[in-house]
Amino acid sequence: MKKNKILFFIAVVICIFFSPFVVDAKTSKSCEYYVSENQLSGSGGGTISCTFTIGDPFWIFWGEGAFSYRCRYDNGPEGDMTIMIGNDTSEKKTGFNLEDWFRENESCPRYLVFDSQNLSSNGSTYAANTDKQVDLIRDRYGATFTPHLETSIRDEEIEEDPDSEAAQACANKKEALDAAMALLEGNRNKLIEKDCQNYQLTEEERDTVASADKIQWGRECKQITDNYGITVSNARSALNDYTKSGCLDEDSDEYKEYENKINNLEEEVDDIDTNIDRQNGVPPTEEEEWEELGDAVTTEDFNKPVDCDDIFGQEEGELGWLLNLILGYIRVVGPILVVLLSAIDFIRAILGTDEKAMKEAQSKLVIRLICAVALFLVPTLVQVLLSFINQTVCAL
Repeated sequence: MKKNKILFFIAVVICIFFSPFVVDAKTSKSCEYYVSENQLSGSGGGTISCTFTIGDPFWIFWGEGAFSYRCRYDNGPEGDMTIMIGNDTSEKKTGFNLEDWFRENESCPRYLVFDSQNLSSNGSTYAANTDKQVDLIRDRYGATFTPHLETSIRDEEIEEDPDSEAAQACANKKEALDAAMALLEGNRNKLIEKDCQNYQLTEEERDTVASADKIQWGRECKQITDNYGITVSNARSALNDYTKSGCLDEDSDEYKEYENKINNLEEEVDDIDTNIDRQNGVPPTEEEEWEELGDAVTTEDFNKPVDCDDIFGQEEGELGWLLNLILGYIRVVGPILVVLLSAIDFIRAILGTDEKAMKEAQSKLVIRLICAVALFLVPTLVQVLLSFINQTVCAL
C-alpha cells in the first residue's frame, strides 16, 4: 500500500512539475498591410492591422491552443472595419491554410489579397505566402484581386531593390508629395510678394470706402488665402498617402518635418486671412473668439467618440498587458508551490510512517491541485471582465 502511494505521489509531482512548460505556449504576432488610395475606389487608403494568436492549451497537461486572429482596416477619419480572412485551402483554390501555416511558422503571411476596388468585411480577403497562391486567388476570384505585402517584407524589398515595384511606388508618392508642398509654398510666397501680411486699413477707410488700390490689394490677398485651403488639403492628403502606403514612418524625422512645415504654413496664412477679415469689418467666428482668448477649444472636441479599444489594451505597458503578465507568473509559480508543499507533506508522512498524516497529505494535494487548475481559468475570467468594463464605459 505504501509503495503504491509513493508511486502515485511521484507521478503527480512529475505531471505538475512539467505543466508550466506546457501551458506557457501562447504565441501572438502583429502584422500590417498597407493599402494605397488608388487601390480602393472612393477611399483615402489605410492600413490593415492583423494579430494572429495561438492561445494556451485548454487542458493543463495536454492539448493544443486554439488559433484566432483579429484584422481591422484603419481608414483614418472614415473609421475602421473588421476584416474576415477566407480559408479556401484546396490546391484547386488558394492552396493556403492560414491556421496550419501560422502554427508551423509563427510569422506574418507574406500577402493579403482582396479586390482592389471593394474591400469588404465578408471574408473576401485571402492570405497567401507565395506568388503561385496569389495567382490561384486571382484565377478563382478575378484579376482585380491584388496582393498586398506585409510591412516588414515590403520594407526589406524596397531596401534591397531600389528598382522594385514597391520602391517605384514609394518614389512616385514622394514625388507627388513634394509637388504638393511646392504648390503650397508657392501660394505662400505670393502672399509675401503682395505684402498681404501687412494689409491694413485706417479708421477712416473702415468707416467709409477704401481707395481702389487698397480694395484691389485686399481682394487679391483674399483670393490667395481662399485658395490656400485647397493646397493645404492636397499636401496633407499627399503626406497621408505617402505614409499609409508604408513608404514613411509617422515616427520618423522626415514625417515630422513635412507635418510641421504644413502646420506652420497653414497657421501663417490663417493669421493673414484673419487680419484681412478684421480690417474689412468681418466679425470673428465663435471658434476664432476662443482662439483669441488663448483657448483652441472647438465644439467638435466635445463630440469626438471615445476610443474604448485601448482602455484596457494589450500593448506593452498598458493595464491589460500588466494584468496578463502578473497572471502568467502566478500560473507558473502556483504549480511549483503545489509540488514543493506537497513534497514536504509526503516526505514528513513517509518518514513518520503515520497513516493519518499520509491521508492528510493526499487531501491537501487534491485541494492544491484544484487551486492550481483554477489559476488557469482566472485569465479567461479577467478578459471577460475587462471586455464588460470596456463595453460599459463606451455605453456611457
